[in-house]
Amino acid sequence: MSDGFNCFKCHHKCKAGCCAVTPIEIDIYQRNLDKRLRLVVEEDTTMDKWIVPITDDLKCTFLKDDFTCNIYHDRPHVCKKFGDETHLMMTCVFQDKNGRERSRQERRNLERKTNKKQVYSLQYLIDNLDKF
Repeated sequence: MSDGFNCFKCHHKCKAGCCAVTPIEIDIYQRNLDKRLRLVVEEDTTMDKWIVPITDDLKCTFLKDDFTCNIYHDRPHVCKKFGDETHLMMTCVFQDKNGRERSRQERRNLERKTNKKQVYSLQYLIDNLDKF
């Protein structure tokens, strides 16, 4: 029996590849300003109730060196939903929503699909923020 999706289960493999530039609710971001670990070079504030902190390496500003989240208990809703497979960009290439580790072939297939979609992923998140 699976314990369900668990982000920490595969971090040693994926190196938190999903923890990239992401829209964050402004209240969560402001509440955790002192917990930022990566220098924010730009803040996109053009969206109502959301901010997109952009770092030099395009990783989340709250991502630790061990690939865990510095604000895990107060993380954005989109991060909480990651892995639920409601959209390709919410799908982990290393495990399915039930926590089953994917085969090498499954990962490759998902990576191909994901690479094609990455250009549109931030736009997808922006367009669908009200669903998160």
